[in-house]
Amino acid sequence: MTLPAAAAGQNVQFRWVCGADSGNSSSVIGWYVDSISLQDGTWNCNPIAADLAATLAVAPESLNAGQNLEYTVTVTNPGPQSASAVMVTNMVPPRTDFVSASPSCVYSNGILICAAGTLSANAATNFTIVLAPRAIGPVTNTVQVSTVTPDPNPANDSAALVIIQTGVPPQITSQPLGQTLLIGSKAFLGVTASGTSPLAYQWFFNNTYALFGANSNDLTILDVQPSHAGSYFVVVTNFFGSITSAPATLRVLVPPAFDVSALSVLRDQTTVSFQSTVGLIYTLEYTRLLQPAEWVPILPQATGDGGPITLRDTNSIPIPESRFYRIRYE
Repeated sequence: MTLPAAAAGQNVQFRWVCGADSGNSSSVIGWYVDSISLQDGTWNCNPIAADLAATLAVAPESLNAGQNLEYTVTVTNPGPQSASAVMVTNMVPPRTDFVSASPSCVYSNGILICAAGTLSANAATNFTIVLAPRAIGPVTNTVQVSTVTPDPNPANDSAALVIIQTGVPPQITSQPLGQTLLIGSKAFLGVTASGTSPLAYQWFFNNTYALFGANSNDLTILDVQPSHAGSYFVVVTNFFGSITSAPATLRVLVPPAFDVSALSVLRDQTTVSFQSTVGLIYTLEYTRLLQPAEWVPILPQATGDGGPITLRDTNSIPIPESRFYRIRYE
C-alpha cells in the first residue's frame, strides 16, 4: 500500500470491504482495504447467523411406571442474529403413543412438528410433549431444532433423553376366601392387591380354565349350581411382574333327595340311602323330641362321591322310645 508523502506523521483512516461475490469493488471474496487485498491473514465476512440450541427434560412423575412421559423441549438462540422459521421435530419413539403437545405442534404418522416462528437473539421458547409408553423398557426420545437462518454450530441442534420408568410388581394383600353355599345362592370371591398401576386381573377355574370376562379384582357368580363347585384363583399382573393368589374352593350344597322307600328301620338298626353330591360331608343325626330338639350326630360321617351312599344308626332303640332323624350336610 503506497501513501502520499503528506500522510507522514498523520492519522489516517482505511475503508474495510468484505467482498462476498463478484460485481463489487473487490470482485472476489476476501477482506480488503480499499482495493488492496489482505493476504497475510484469514477472512471472515460475518454473514447473518444464529446459534439455536435444544434441550430436553422430563417431569419427575414421569419416572413412575404407568405414568405418561411429559417432556419439556427448550429452544434457545444466543445469537448473534434472530433465527427465522424455527421448528422442532420429534420422531415419536417406538412402543409409545402420542397423547398431546403444545398448541403450535402438529402430529401426523409418528412425527411431531412444533413451529416457533422467529426467535430473537438471546431469546428462548419451549414446548410440552406427552407420550404414553406401551411396554416395559427404556424409552429414548430425540428432538431436532432447525431454522432457515444459517446456524454455524449444528452440534447443539438436537437433544436426546433416555427414560427408564421404575415401579413395584403386584402383591396380594388379601386372598380370596372359599365358600360353602346352597344351590341357587350368589357367590362372591374377591382379592386385594397392591403395586404400580395399572393392575390387570384374570380369574381361573379348576386350575387351568380362564374365565371369560373375569378381569376385575372380584368375581361374582349368580344362581350357583353344582357345576360351579371347584377351585378358583386369580392372577394379578402389571408392567413389572405377576402374582397368583391362593386357591379358594367353592362348595355347592344340594339337598339330598330320598323318599320313604330309602328308609329302612329294624329293631337294632336304621338306615337311609340317597344320591350324594361330590365333596359334601353327610351326617345322620337324631333327636328324641322335636320340641325342644337336641340333635345328636351319629358317626361315622360319609363323604359324597356323586353316587348313592347309606347312613346307619346301629344303636339299639329301647322300647318304647322313638327317634326323629335328619341328614346334615356341609
